[in-house]
Amino acid sequence: MKNGNVNSDKVGVIDTNGNQIIPPIYESISLKKPGGVFRVSIGEKHGLIDTTGTVILPVENKK
Repeated sequence: MKNGNVNSDKVGVIDTNGNQIIPPIYESISLKKPGGVFRVSIGEKHGLIDTTGTVILPVENKK
């Protein structure tokens, strides 16, 4: 959802209170480690972000 637009083709993550954790700029997000790390991707590039929104590995690495 981008600026309230649910038709956007980008995804992000919000917490149970509706606070944005990961901005909706990614093509896909998957939970890599329950309770800890998300794998995010843009095109063929991937990165890792924790549950606080801190980038662990920038989106610049291929699989």
